Amino acid sequence: MATNSAFSVVEFAEEDGILLVEVVPSSWTNLSKNTCRWPRLSGPKFRKLVRDCKSLPSKDWDTYPSKVLKTCGKSCINFIAYNNL
Repeated sequence: MATNSAFSVVEFAEEDGILLVEVVPSSWTNLSKNTCRWPRLSGPKFRKLVRDCKSLPSKDWDTYPSKVLKTCGKSCINFIAYNNL
């Protein structure tokens, strides 16, 4: 179940020695299972989806082990926009 915050800063498990941290809508996270859903999209469609704090994951999205480091409000969108996500 996601938090009441609009966005979450999520740390994904290391793969090939690379640690991945992303800002995603909190609705994509499941705190009790330590997982995050991830769409099979890229480019403009992905950017639009990740910026929408109300976007809900689809059943066909992948699920990855993850840890929510921090939750934040809509101000996180500034971080996303600044980093061209």
